[in-house]
Amino acid sequence: MPQFESHFFSSLIFWEILSFGILFFLLYKYAFPSLLSMLEEREKKIKDSLDQAERHRTEAERILKEYEAKLAASAKEARRRCRAPRPSAR
Repeated sequence: MPQFESHFFSSLIFWEILSFGILFFLLYKYAFPSLLSMLEEREKKIKDSLDQAERHRTEAERILKEYEAKLAASAKEARRRCRAPRPSAR
C-alpha cells in the first residue's frame, strides 16, 4: 500500500495538514459563525421559555391561593348558614 511506504509518508502528511488547514479555515470563516449564532439564538429561546414558565408558575400559585381562600370563605359561610336557626314554615 503506497500510503504506508516511507518515501510517500512525508508528502502525504504535508497534504493532509494542508487540506485540514484549508478545511478548518473555510469552516471557521463560513460555517462556524452561523452555527454559533444558531446556538446563541437557541440558548436565548430556552432561557426565555424558562423565564416564562417561572412567571406562569408564580401566577398559578397566586391563583391557587386566591381559590383556596375563596373556598375556605365559602365553606365558612356554608357552616354559618347551616348553624343559623331557620324560621319555621307553618
